[in-house]
Amino acid sequence: RFFQCPPGRGSFVRADTVIKAPRTFQEAFVFKYASEDAASAEESITMRQPRGKKTEVVCELVGNEREYVRMLKTNELDEITLPAALIAGAGDEEWLKENAGGITCLELEDNLFKSWEEIAA
Repeated sequence: RFFQCPPGRGSFVRADTVIKAPRTFQEAFVFKYASEDAASAEESITMRQPRGKKTEVVCELVGNEREYVRMLKTNELDEITLPAALIAGAGDEEWLKENAGGITCLELEDNLFKSWEEIAA
């Protein structure tokens, strides 16, 4: 038993909502910068209101066609931020050289690296 509380006052967290599989830098990079979802016109965001009630809010990105075309040119991106993206490794080096070779500034705080050597290569 981890903790005790009065009946009806406890809460729990499901493991599948907390524990997510690690991924490569390549997978995280594609998801954030080169996927159709990354430049989608609408995104649904779940927000929590007072008293724990969840509400769906739809946000629309204006000019997403231009943004999607820009995002397809990933080799021209020079600043990348992927904080807390569950990155544990680099991915396919040849793909990264071709599609992410222009990166000069890389923010990867709060990821799952054991060593910076693989990313530095």
